Amino acid sequence: MAAEEEKWFLRLHAEVPAPIAVFYRRRSDNSGKKAGNIGDFVRRHGGRYPYMLILDADSLMEGETIVEMLRRMEAEPRLGLLQTLPKIVAARSWFARALQFSAGLFSPIFTKGLARMQGQEGPFWGHNAMVRTTAFAESCGLPALTGAPPFGGHILSHDYVEAALLARKGWIVRVDSDLEGSYEEGPQNVIDYAKRDRRWCQGNLQHIRLLAAPGLRMWNRFTFLQGVMAYASSPLWMAFIAASIVAPLFAPAPDYFPSPYLPAIFPVPKPRWP
Repeated sequence: MAAEEEKWFLRLHAEVPAPIAVFYRRRSDNSGKKAGNIGDFVRRHGGRYPYMLILDADSLMEGETIVEMLRRMEAEPRLGLLQTLPKIVAARSWFARALQFSAGLFSPIFTKGLARMQGQEGPFWGHNAMVRTTAFAESCGLPALTGAPPFGGHILSHDYVEAALLARKGWIVRVDSDLEGSYEEGPQNVIDYAKRDRRWCQGNLQHIRLLAAPGLRMWNRFTFLQGVMAYASSPLWMAFIAASIVAPLFAPAPDYFPSPYLPAIFPVPKPRWP
């Protein structure tokens, strides 16, 4: 994969006009994964660039969208991060098409409501977003959590943590649902979906240790709690179902008429014999 990336980079480098510089960067040590990759870029090269456009490997964005995002960042000096709503594309299987259809149906409505609720403490989904490099550099350094995984180690769901740290420093974090031309791919099968969900589960459960972090806004703490409950609610619901099944074995026989006056209020008709 690295050799394939280098081949396409060399082709891109040959086609791009001279005034536009194109660089290819690959870390030999991938510690911290994506968050570590972004942090390494900010420390080594961030001073040269006022903005970063963060994309995943399967992300696509139109040029007009990038220019419009830059215009909005320039118009609001306190805007530290601008998130778009990426649409799922390139679905090839029936499973992926179902995800693509459902996301296309409810994501715009969900994002508009989310933007209205969270306001200036909005979400960051880790990609298809523009970040003010200075704001990110002064706010979003992520230390590894003490202890062993799953609750220790590098923070996997780093995007929500970075959004909370930006808001703690007074920067605006905003999602603009009207921005078009932002796309991503989704998992093509149940196995890939489960792998991604397992990673999200571990990352969200790590946020338990961040709920009491000093200086965070209440809405960001609620977002952490909401993410934790997205996965903690499943075993709680299963325990509730198990308790409901076992409960009749320990409960006394039901008494439907505990008061002597109830039969008078609701008389039971006497049977008619032939």
